[in-house]
Amino acid sequence: MAARSAVRGAYGTLLLLGAGCGVKVEGPAMIPYVEVFESAQFGDLEQDYGCALLLEDTDQDGEAELITGSPSRDPDGDGIVLFVPPSSLTVTEVLVPWRRVGDSSQHHDQFGASLATGDWNGDGRIDVAVGDPRADVGATAEAGETWVFFGPLDPTESTRLSSSLPGSGARFGETLATGDFDHDGFADLAVGAPHPAEISAALDGPSLEVFFGPDFARRERWDAGGAGGQFGSALVAVPRAEGGAALVAGAPEWDGGSGAAGGFFAWERFVDSQSRQFGAPTDADLGIGRAGTCGDFDGDGREELVIASLTGRGSVAFFDPAQFALKGRLTLPRHLADRQGASVAALPDVSRDHAQELLLLSSRADDPAALLFSPGRTLSHLTLDRAAAAVVAGNFDLDDELEYLISTPTRLKSGGGLSDLSLIDISWRSVRALRVARPAPRVIAGVAALRGE
Repeated sequence: MAARSAVRGAYGTLLLLGAGCGVKVEGPAMIPYVEVFESAQFGDLEQDYGCALLLEDTDQDGEAELITGSPSRDPDGDGIVLFVPPSSLTVTEVLVPWRRVGDSSQHHDQFGASLATGDWNGDGRIDVAVGDPRADVGATAEAGETWVFFGPLDPTESTRLSSSLPGSGARFGETLATGDFDHDGFADLAVGAPHPAEISAALDGPSLEVFFGPDFARRERWDAGGAGGQFGSALVAVPRAEGGAALVAGAPEWDGGSGAAGGFFAWERFVDSQSRQFGAPTDADLGIGRAGTCGDFDGDGREELVIASLTGRGSVAFFDPAQFALKGRLTLPRHLADRQGASVAALPDVSRDHAQELLLLSSRADDPAALLFSPGRTLSHLTLDRAAAAVVAGNFDLDDELEYLISTPTRLKSGGGLSDLSLIDISWRSVRALRVARPAPRVIAGVAALRGE
């Protein structure tokens, strides 16, 4: 596809151009049409709607709901989690940091900053974990905690998890991961506290803790040791062929003995606890370990572990998850570099080459999201015209193709504005057949409407 092809959605213009044209936006020739349009907006500015996003059928009615983590924009307010079926775009459930009488805990504005789901108690229902990393724990400011709501969900009933060594500023709950880390058949929950903390007048390093299902009665704490600050800023559950999962924790400030290149640590309960594994860093890998995920990005039928460096030049490194050996590295285009704090997400295959796609998400308003097509094979990519905090995949328009739904919270909008949800529709039909009018974005009732304001 050497010729330039303008692709218009209801919001702005995207360009698909052939590889080698020396331009900013590129796309693989086998994808004829990409359309990005706003599908919904949240009705007020009180929350950062969509900082975290999942798609799960938590009420078992046959339709998955968008689980939308929405921290408060007011430091004295509370975050919320909304459940919104895509077919109706109406709120059907709300989770809040419900305090009982006498509970004086404060700083729940970041409730909903992270989300995870799993069946941790083994009863066949989906449970939801909500990170609340700025919460005070007793007199310990911003130690952080994580709220677990067991299915069937009841916003007034939750289990609140905090660190075994709460530290001021540790932000326990900033990252979450689900997997069977002790290989006993029950899902476990890993919770990261990726910031140095003040504990008993001494500065303690970052840590993570694993709470073992089915009752969370057992837990294990893993300290960063010499891994440096931000240990646990990415947590990835890596499935094992024999069952269970290993837990990988990114450490983007680990010096590795050769400067602040970053790295990651792999932990497995009964194999080689706290074993250190890392790929040989290069200049493009500065801060590697800030983000990671798993997926089959080269189409060989086996998943790879992706560890991303999004500081400085930027790279994506692929590892064999069996031994964590480096399989390859992709240096990012310069216009996608320096995306500090951003995450990545593995997505289902839309390019029809049996390899998954990878989305680079955004941590700042001027970091546009970027879709890498089959990155284990090529650097074909598409840079979007907006930033995105989170993404889910599903058949939202009930055609024969999957779409990607991305969220852009107010904090990722230059000058502010309503948080919105946008569809990335990648179609195999002809461009002419797709020239149809798109409806205006629908409004989802936010906090103000739920309160009757």
